[in-house]
Amino acid sequence: MSLLSADWNPLGRDIFYRKYELYSMEWSGQVDLNDFIVAAAPFGGPIALVRDEKKIVKVQGASSKPLISIFSAAGRNISSIKANNGKILHMGWSNAEDLLLVQDDGTVLVYNILGQFQRTFGLGSEARETKIVDCKIYNSYCGTGVAVITTSFRLYLVDNINEPKPRRLAEVPDRKSVV
Repeated sequence: MSLLSADWNPLGRDIFYRKYELYSMEWSGQVDLNDFIVAAAPFGGPIALVRDEKKIVKVQGASSKPLISIFSAAGRNISSIKANNGKILHMGWSNAEDLLLVQDDGTVLVYNILGQFQRTFGLGSEARETKIVDCKIYNSYCGTGVAVITTSFRLYLVDNINEPKPRRLAEVPDRKSVV
């Protein structure tokens, strides 16, 4: 006979929790998350997947353009987007559940939950010319924002994607120049 508390996990000192499996994902057996870049919306929202180009996987079909699949939180396919422009560096969800695709040239593409194109904006000519190394999508009191760093180690920021005004942040001082 098993213990009644065997499936409870400690959370702190005097608090315990346990997990229930409410349902299994509808994609089980079809999708291996290790082969994808995953962007999950907060609060149990949709999940976007795109194949990770850095990993070698068997690809069925001859298309070299990335296919972004949007699933419900239960793993049901909602829609798909065929990316046809630049290389996707990062993707994430806005607080209005719009999918943001940030490309390495500083272009940000905005799609709704059904995969329909909404709008695009750029992060400036320097970001386009020098390319982006890393990106973060975040939510704040201003709305959803995008922060990037370029190959020349310059930081660019858009505080609100609904009113995109890219601005360059101050230079990071060199460690050797600090006294």
